[in-house]
Amino acid sequence: MSETEVPTQSGGSLAAQAFRAAHANDPPPIHALAATQANEPKAANANPADNRKADRKLVNGRVRVTAVGMDERTGKMIDFSASGASILMDDQLPQKKILGLDCDVYYNGQHFIFQIEVLVMHSTLVSGKGFKMGLQFGPKCSDAGRKTISSLQSALGC
Repeated sequence: MSETEVPTQSGGSLAAQAFRAAHANDPPPIHALAATQANEPKAANANPADNRKADRKLVNGRVRVTAVGMDERTGKMIDFSASGASILMDDQLPQKKILGLDCDVYYNGQHFIFQIEVLVMHSTLVSGKGFKMGLQFGPKCSDAGRKTISSLQSALGC
């Protein structure tokens, strides 16, 4: 092949073929890598940061959120785990702030009532339903509250 000759590839003009030949050894663009990685099956625990600390279980319950300098707000608990919960509320709560959470949860015919401090980790607007917020349980909880949470965790299999 001479210097002026362009390697032939199927389809396209001579200019397109020359461009493909010149860039044949270039790394693929980032968006192409992301697309191929998204289609690959993920290995179990490939990235521990993607895994939750504990499995969440669906529950049905009412919550009341309190904090100093904030009006009392009510919402619905939608799931529960050993380390936190998700709630739905009409109003968004301040993130990364410690709040008091009073819970009234029903699961499998049992009634669980407890109070615990929580930290709002994230909040997402859910169309037509308000805000879904992820809460992480804090260290302050009464002994009776811990006993109730432990009973709920046992019932849920957490």
